Amino acid sequence: MNDLAGFLKTISRSSLVLFAAGLVLWSVLPTYRPYVAGLLLGMLASYVNVMYLGMKTRQLADLAAQRGERKRFNLGFLTRAAMAILAVMLAYKSEQFELVTTIIGLFYGQAALFITAAVAFFRKST
Repeated sequence: MNDLAGFLKTISRSSLVLFAAGLVLWSVLPTYRPYVAGLLLGMLASYVNVMYLGMKTRQLADLAAQRGERKRFNLGFLTRAAMAILAVMLAYKSEQFELVTTIIGLFYGQAALFITAAVAFFRKST
């Protein structure tokens, strides 16, 4: 479970750097503002979903370690799906966000987790 905390910390740091770069691009390139804003909106929703999934995974590990009474548990799929739908609907209704780049930004969290895990795996194997 320590790997999960390290992955989430790495993703948080890289997300802050990418969000800062996105804000700089948003302020420097006024013609591309809707595209950058949509990408940032999708990335933000994806980042929140990754952090929420990490929290639920830790809760599941704690529940499994207790070996007490059986409780119902879910990983919050509907909550994470609702967050993605909320971001898409905000982009759809607003002219300040581009819908396509918002949808592309929703894949940021999964890609960041995959890359972080792959780098950690290859570092351990060598």
